[in-house]
Amino acid sequence: MALEREIIAPKHPVLPVSPAVRGGDFVFLSGMTPVAGSAADGTVAAETRQILTKMARLLEAAGSSLASVVKVNVLLYSMLEYDNMNTVYANSFPSIRRRARSAA
Repeated sequence: MALEREIIAPKHPVLPVSPAVRGGDFVFLSGMTPVAGSAADGTVAAETRQILTKMARLLEAAGSSLASVVKVNVLLYSMLEYDNMNTVYANSFPSIRRRARSAA
């Protein structure tokens, strides 16, 4: 049985991907990076904040929120930045319910 899929945000103009796709009751987000040249450009904390804001907006457009997130994959250019990322991440998901997460 195939689930009906719905693209939540516009398709990428060049790449064959979508920022978010709903499959049944689930919303899947594509990988995200901070916008180059933006105010967030420079520190991992600022870039993490920008990415989580983008995630929240996509989820809200799909009728969901960060509170419903089950799993997050985090890719860091250096594990020395882990604490900087983790501080912002923890503030974005303040509930007692913890999410599954991998960080590399």
